[in-house]
Amino acid sequence: KRLVDGDLALGLNVQMLLYLFAVCDCPDGDFRRRLTGGAANVRPAGVMYFSASPGTASSTVAVDGEDAKKAAEGSVVRSGRFIEDEDVLEAMDPEGAGEFIPAKKLKGGGYTKGTVLSEEDFAAIRSQVEAKVASVAADMLAGKSEALALSRHGLPCDFCGLLPICRNVGGKCRYE
Repeated sequence: KRLVDGDLALGLNVQMLLYLFAVCDCPDGDFRRRLTGGAANVRPAGVMYFSASPGTASSTVAVDGEDAKKAAEGSVVRSGRFIEDEDVLEAMDPEGAGEFIPAKKLKGGGYTKGTVLSEEDFAAIRSQVEAKVASVAADMLAGKSEALALSRHGLPCDFCGLLPICRNVGGKCRYE
């Protein structure tokens, strides 16, 4: 998976962000203390998707185990957004080389564009996610439950096995 800004407006890939914000808002009690180590003020430090599968790499020459491991690690896709806080970023990736998070420290200062956000930008993402969840919940309460999946690759009808007997009208499937 990749964290894509446009997905948030569609309500896609918001689950991890919802978990992050739920941790930040968890009410005081034993669960919160165990979850946060007793911290009183919890704020988001970042969110990251990465592949749970080992990376793949190919070579035209034989490589030993360590070189193969490095090549595979270099092919693992990581995507995320992180708070613009030098202490937090250094705790996640001490060298700032992008080894542990997909944000590299730039020679002229700052970090890779698009991956490191101000607190205000993180708050805007939170507002966007909360608004989308509220909108989806309101639609569900109103009984709206159209069978039209979202896709970045076109309408689901473009791939549907019922296409010969289906007439898609205005983005809604109409079977005959």
